[in-house]
Amino acid sequence: MNYRKLDNAEIEQLQKNGCHAQSWDKVNVKAGFDSLRVKNVDF
Repeated sequence: MNYRKLDNAEIEQLQKNGCHAQSWDKVNVKAGFDSLRVKNVDF
């Protein structure tokens, strides 16, 4: 599987959705990831 880093718009959306990460640079997602569907997650 191929993974990619989050883009700035996705990070902003995740933060609006109540998500947190110690380092967003360490979060990888696969194709088709939808930041609108992820809420209240600690990465």
